[in-house]
Amino acid sequence: MENKTLRTWMQELASKDGKYTGGSAASSVAAISVSLAQFIFELQAGKKRYEKQEEHIQAGIRKAASLQNDLLELIEIDASAFEPVLPLYRLPQKTADEKAIREEKLNAGLAGASQPPYEMMRKIAETVDLYEQLEGLNLAGSLKVDVVIGLDIAIAALKSSKNSSMINIVGITDEELKKELTEKVEKFYQKTLEKAKEIKKRTESSID
Repeated sequence: MENKTLRTWMQELASKDGKYTGGSAASSVAAISVSLAQFIFELQAGKKRYEKQEEHIQAGIRKAASLQNDLLELIEIDASAFEPVLPLYRLPQKTADEKAIREEKLNAGLAGASQPPYEMMRKIAETVDLYEQLEGLNLAGSLKVDVVIGLDIAIAALKSSKNSSMINIVGITDEELKKELTEKVEKFYQKTLEKAKEIKKRTESSID
């Protein structure tokens, strides 16, 4: 992704012959949210009123830059995650042993494909943490609006990442594995969503 323009990326996402799908789109949206958080941190850097919080602000800038890089990498990782699964559907299943081997490999493949969007969720949770840190800076009203917008974007990416993970999990026939992965995704999703909504609500209520 690092050598592509935004226009090129959008064209590739739109192409029916391209490799990108909803998971990659979700990660790109999450990267926008974290970039907005970095922008807000950058605006506060070096200001006298935040002199005592400068180290905290610089740490936020570094963390945001790292998260952005991780999310851009996940665009490509997610795009390739399902490729190893496709050939598994063509495995022979004429005998009971062949069916068992095919099912086992498919379950493992689908579980693996569910992981990149789950990792996106983890990065989005860290992005929400950055917005929580920004909340403590007593920002100007216009920047508080940017915080709200950033959280709206993060929430959208979080929901999309969850759906991208679950579409793989629902295909798993091993009920124990399916339950384990579903509970992990749902628990993390609900926890992160609740935190993002709480920060957004507090920020909105503090806008003059």
